[in-house]
Amino acid sequence: MAEITKLPEEVLRIIFKKLDGKSLFRAARVCKFWHQIVYELRLNVKMWSTFCLTEIPMPLLADMTGLVDINDRFLILAGFTTKKDIGDPKIETSRTRTQSPGNENGMFSLLDDNTINIKMDSLVSSRLPWQFWREVYLAYRRTVLISRWPCLRRTVTESSRYGKTTCVKFHGNFLLTGHENGAVFCWVNAGTKLQTYTFLHMHLSTVTALTVIDDSNLKNGKSNIFTVISGSDDRDLHVTMYQSKPLRSACYNQSTAITSISSWGQYFVTGSQESIVHGQWVFHLSSYLKLERHYHLLGHSCSYVRCTAIWENKVVTGDNDGNIYIWELTRTDKPYLLPLVTHTLPGPIQQTLICGDRIVCLANKDILAVSLNGREFYKFSVYSDLYRTPECIKVWGPILAIGLKSGIVAVYHLATDVEWQNIDISKPLQMLHSGQEHIIDISIIDSGLGLSIAFSTDDNSIHLAHWLPGRAQNT
Repeated sequence: MAEITKLPEEVLRIIFKKLDGKSLFRAARVCKFWHQIVYELRLNVKMWSTFCLTEIPMPLLADMTGLVDINDRFLILAGFTTKKDIGDPKIETSRTRTQSPGNENGMFSLLDDNTINIKMDSLVSSRLPWQFWREVYLAYRRTVLISRWPCLRRTVTESSRYGKTTCVKFHGNFLLTGHENGAVFCWVNAGTKLQTYTFLHMHLSTVTALTVIDDSNLKNGKSNIFTVISGSDDRDLHVTMYQSKPLRSACYNQSTAITSISSWGQYFVTGSQESIVHGQWVFHLSSYLKLERHYHLLGHSCSYVRCTAIWENKVVTGDNDGNIYIWELTRTDKPYLLPLVTHTLPGPIQQTLICGDRIVCLANKDILAVSLNGREFYKFSVYSDLYRTPECIKVWGPILAIGLKSGIVAVYHLATDVEWQNIDISKPLQMLHSGQEHIIDISIIDSGLGLSIAFSTDDNSIHLAHWLPGRAQNT
């Protein structure tokens, strides 16, 4: 050890630059001299962005940040064949023949080194400061600390007069809620003495679905401009742009009651009843809150679509008969698209989530089904392991939360495909008790200090759980 400490600072810098994030943080705790070197290295966007791009799986990175252009397609566009190729000097990227993600005609383009550098710099430097990449990386590393950090519990009480909270969704530092009486609100500082809320719009019946489209394509809490889309049993889609206060809103009538909404970038898809006849539309939200229909999805064998999810060019839908449909959004000369793959699970599909190639479904009020490639599903019985019926699920990055009957939320950390393939349902990292009977909806995010989970219960309350270092536990 004494010999290592005698190395020149320039040599230590070269060595430290080759470490991954976890090893670098450990090196910073060796001595004050090393800590100073590591601190200076941290003020470097390329180091933090490299940590994120090499250590965080691309789908998880896109899910955590909301940046739809951080994915494998961007890497291919930049000339990398796989994520492992990042930073590999052996990879030839001077003249790479790739297909552009936004090219609908399937045209190929040749990228030289300057083009690749411009694309990387425009994404990493001009749009996103190094602090952004640092916070993303730290948020990913903090997810595993929920087993050691104390949990601070809070409750939002102002929602009681609006009936049950049927939908909750974090968006940066905001908390969006949909209610039984049709109201949709945006909360700031939810669960604290400084909490305030803004009324966004009102449906004629219970809000059944809620999603957010960020006009800045950045969901890390630094943008206060976003669009809220909600649906309900009244067959209306309400669209409201928020910028410190609602600026303008629009209402679009659907032919059937809306059961679910999912978004990816500026696109979103809705699930509804009577889908055999009407199918599903993939909408694009353009300027001035105008909706454009881009894809028409047909091929359902059941009228009642209970849930739907969209990720990049893939849409996954579950119906009341236990069918799961997977569409691939490709431009064709036909006015409609038929499902690429169809699976059947036992019982109705209650919820469907998608992150990259991974699909997570809650079926038959008991089965948690996970697919890593869209071709086969691994099935887990939640009731047999926890002796409680699952009611809802939520995935954010490597975190899986299962809402259980008896008012409990079970929290798991699943970072790799192997962990997803072999989930031990009986051993959650945390069990959040609300003291109520039902969990209605869940949302997850990192608050900037640690993981935060919001979940609504049947007593009209919204419960908040924050994992913070050095805070006393409050239940």
